[in-house]
Amino acid sequence: MPAVIFDIGNVIIHWRPARQFGGMFADQAALDDALVSHDFPGWYGHRSDPRPWEDRLAELPDGARRTTFQTYLDGFTAATRDPMEGSAEVVGELIAAGTRVFAITNAPPEADEIVPRQHGVMARFEDVAVSSLEGVKKPDRQIFERVLTRNGLTPADCLFTDDTAAYLVGAADLGLKTHLFEGAAGLRDRLKAEGFLE
Repeated sequence: MPAVIFDIGNVIIHWRPARQFGGMFADQAALDDALVSHDFPGWYGHRSDPRPWEDRLAELPDGARRTTFQTYLDGFTAATRDPMEGSAEVVGELIAAGTRVFAITNAPPEADEIVPRQHGVMARFEDVAVSSLEGVKKPDRQIFERVLTRNGLTPADCLFTDDTAAYLVGAADLGLKTHLFEGAAGLRDRLKAEGFLE
């Protein structure tokens, strides 16, 4: 059965990284340093606690650690808030045509909680591979192999689309068709040309 695998950031949603800084951090390096110094990875974990992050954060005592986490998570929510124009419609068209849809994203664990809350289209993907949860990221072919194997997909029947050309390499090496995403209209045209859409 045919399948299309989507990247998420700047394909399904706009990724606006500067919004993460929330007026508190000068740049990505400053944000990363603050998160490491307060052990954000250890606190957030890998979703072993199913409660929303807001409920978990409320249990932390007031102070720099809580303020840092609050600022970042509010900022990450803002950074992933805006949908890409037309992409959700393409996903719907593929499903209506009987094409299976999946996603692979290089993203931190919190994306797996925050992005689906804001974008209903995420629930339409049969499987979403988040690199930080998989322990491997694009363009490593292993992350593509995992999605193929988990879902019984044949590479020749699949197309992977991403806005970063370097990330297409791992998929192409496995025999998937690839498409450099530059907008929903161009993707739709390619999908029609390849027979995924009429």
